[in-house]
Amino acid sequence: LVSEEGYLYSMGSNECGQLGLGFAGEMLPNVKLPTLVSDLRVKQVQCGDYHSIAINKEGQAFGWGEDEYGAIGARISSSFEPA
Repeated sequence: LVSEEGYLYSMGSNECGQLGLGFAGEMLPNVKLPTLVSDLRVKQVQCGDYHSIAINKEGQAFGWGEDEYGAIGARISSSFEPA
C-alpha cells in the first residue's frame, strides 16, 4: 500500500524479507496488518512473490527480498534491507 502522502506500508508473507521490514522468516513470517516500511516516501511500488521494488520521489530504486536472478539488483542471494 502507498498512502496519499507516499508512505509505504506492507503486509502478508515475509518469508524472504520481501516486505522491507528488516526481518524475515521465523522472526516475522506473516504480517497481518499494514505496517509502515520506513520513512521512505515512494511514488511507485511493484511486488513479486518473493521481492518488492519501490521508486522514491527522487527516482531512487529500493528492493527487498530474494534476489535470485537479480530480481532486486543487489547481486546477493537475499536482502532484508533496502538495496
